[in-house]
Amino acid sequence: MDSREQQIIDSWQERARAYQELTERWSIFGRLAERLIDLLPSPVEGPLIDLAAGAGLLSARLLHRHPQAQVYLVEPAEAMLELAVRRIGRRSIGHARVSAAELDRVPIRAEAVLCSAAVHLVDETEVFPSVARVLKPGGLFIFNLWWHSWEPTAHIDPGPRWRALLEQAMAELGEAAALPAPSQPRIRTRHGFSRAGQRAGLDMLHTQTDTDRLPLGFFLDFTAMAPDFLAGLSESRRAVVLRTARARANAEVRIQTTRFVLQKRAARL
Repeated sequence: MDSREQQIIDSWQERARAYQELTERWSIFGRLAERLIDLLPSPVEGPLIDLAAGAGLLSARLLHRHPQAQVYLVEPAEAMLELAVRRIGRRSIGHARVSAAELDRVPIRAEAVLCSAAVHLVDETEVFPSVARVLKPGGLFIFNLWWHSWEPTAHIDPGPRWRALLEQAMAELGEAAALPAPSQPRIRTRHGFSRAGQRAGLDMLHTQTDTDRLPLGFFLDFTAMAPDFLAGLSESRRAVVLRTARARANAEVRIQTTRFVLQKRAARL
């Protein structure tokens, strides 16, 4: 595991509780999970892996729709995994605290691997082979990407609008704090995904882009999870700034997410 991957895991370790609250507050996370579940073959049979399970939202939705599903939770951040295990309990067939690139360390072979709202954080050239090794021949890797990490949708940029709300709130309140630097996500392409998949023995079967509208408040809440959000202000003053900005954050922006289905090639006779 390289230092960048460890930093990402550590950041979600710190934000585990805040992320759980975010996924419960904003319905977009449930919609993302449901759309992945929609792509599973029916009936749902055999072991399924919830990769980067977070606080267990996808598995909870999956088990609600398919109570007979055999779900195995995989999550590298210990605090996140604890939340997921607490949420799913004995309804899962097991769990492991490993990274996506180490997925082949889990002791099962799966009919499908599902991963919601996390593939943008990993290197597909490392993760696709690991996923392929845990899939049975013909098994599916079903995942999604936020708009900012997929070339056809990467032009969408709500950042200036929500950042302006924070700047306006601080100006009115006479506060000064650095805003988080704009992120620079790595943008994936169809060619890159297809090539990485083919090298791992995974063929791309399906892509589908979905459109949603989100209030600017979503982006404020997401940004506010960071431990260094509005660094330099006391916790109480940060809360006042955030509350002031949220009061003006009802305007909606159009965002897009894309679903992918990759299939492991059957072994040649």
